[in-house]
Amino acid sequence: MPLNYATTPTWRSSPATRHIARGSRGKSEGGPWSHVHSNETIPERDMKQDLRREYMQIITRPTRDDATHVDFVIKELTFVGSYSWADNRDPTIIVPGAPPIWQDKELPFRVRPDSGIRYIDQNGHRVPSSTLLPLFKAADVLEDEPGMEKVDWSNVDIVTDRNGLRKLLRWVTGVERDGRPVKDFRIDTQLGGKRTVLFSRWEKKTFEQGSTAFGHNFEKTSTKPVSGCAGATGHHRIIKYDFDGLILVVRFEVDACLDPTSKSNRTQPPDDMDDLSSLLSGLVVSSSPLLSTRPPGGSSPDENKVVHAGCIVAQKDIVELTTRSQRNVVDFDWGDVYPQLFLSQTPHLYLAIHDRGNFEQVQKDVLGSPKMRRVERELNIGLKKLRSALETIQNLVIDHGKDGRLTLLCQEGELKVYERISNRSSLPSSIMSRFEM
Repeated sequence: MPLNYATTPTWRSSPATRHIARGSRGKSEGGPWSHVHSNETIPERDMKQDLRREYMQIITRPTRDDATHVDFVIKELTFVGSYSWADNRDPTIIVPGAPPIWQDKELPFRVRPDSGIRYIDQNGHRVPSSTLLPLFKAADVLEDEPGMEKVDWSNVDIVTDRNGLRKLLRWVTGVERDGRPVKDFRIDTQLGGKRTVLFSRWEKKTFEQGSTAFGHNFEKTSTKPVSGCAGATGHHRIIKYDFDGLILVVRFEVDACLDPTSKSNRTQPPDDMDDLSSLLSGLVVSSSPLLSTRPPGGSSPDENKVVHAGCIVAQKDIVELTTRSQRNVVDFDWGDVYPQLFLSQTPHLYLAIHDRGNFEQVQKDVLGSPKMRRVERELNIGLKKLRSALETIQNLVIDHGKDGRLTLLCQEGELKVYERISNRSSLPSSIMSRFEM
């Protein structure tokens, strides 16, 4: 279903976006980096911004008994779409875009410390009024490609970022992986059609000053961009799967991918990885310069822009990159990293180990390996509780109907439900209509 661009809100870059500008690839769940240094104070939003004063109710954590009847499993995974953010003044996505290609660079090598500004939530920064909009624009561009399955949006239960699932997973388990209390978080929700719940990511701030770690520069040194995607500031992938009866559409950021034309650097993923994405691997939509999608009846300097470039990457070829220093690698928390891989079905994890920026080793692990399965068994109850919590939230949002604007606000480990003051929709009506039966 094509977007009605006449009713789609204009994407405008904020002054902060224009101030940052010219970024380069960065970390998943955290976001891309810009080498521009800023003296600008980065304000934090009030977590109760636009919420009514009194909460409606408290959602209790699912108990072990609540979860035992749920035999969670991810199945029927399909590729929905992908895009990379172009480093443009006006918000522009590259569709399908592509993550940079892993080069399997000879070790050891040294990189400089990271510097500049890091996006926490690039979608929220570039399109604050409609953080889910790029997801649907990318899906619409690709839905007519050969081999693509059209999404029955009315049959989807939840549309979310992986980040929201990870936050809820931490909440249902009761503690962060390092033993600290659950970090505060907020997720805005809205009902589409009769059953689809939209989770909009909400962060106190969408970017921050970078640290003196080495993760970004490691990624830049160990990968190369796909043609048409040079200078892109973050690649996002959208998949759909069955989470034990709940149909989820999940967006997440991808750090890198294996070269589909080379097998020399590939570890074997499980045999049951996504076959559809394998068939689509290497499908080049275009490598042309900027192509604008103009609203009917003319254009304006602030029109929505879509770049048709890049290629669709197979699910089995996507890679999560992470770095640790030699002194900290012994504390590497598989229990926190595993859900990130599992909830996006990212098959490859490359852990790069360094000594003050001198990278000497890259440990490669695969989702489904004996090591990963041991971690999965340890988190089994938590994942089942997540499934139970998602159903509880869905029923609550359904009960409040299409006009309801509910927010999940977790503070000091307690998950409360608030009504928002504004009844503004998170998506234009042209998109909301596709959730109708």
